[in-house]
Amino acid sequence: MTTKTITYNGQIYQLDNFDEKVGQLVSIHETWKADVVKERLALAKTEAALRSLESELAVLVEQQLAVWNTPKVEQSDEVVAKGQPIEP
Repeated sequence: MTTKTITYNGQIYQLDNFDEKVGQLVSIHETWKADVVKERLALAKTEAALRSLESELAVLVEQQLAVWNTPKVEQSDEVVAKGQPIEP
């Protein structure tokens, strides 16, 4: 069995030497600290996915703008810019 310790002011103490309240608070601290690590990882994953989405979106928008900025083409009897709706 591993003895739990607590570090306070640079000194290491056995947790068993403290009362139950200290043990409970240390347990809560460990749980919350682990939760923070998980949440930071989830946030980092979401931010990475968002950056990837933004990059993909920028490429697609640039491609579409390049198509729209090409010279006008004849369609039916009207000259229409690509990417613009054709009036009936």
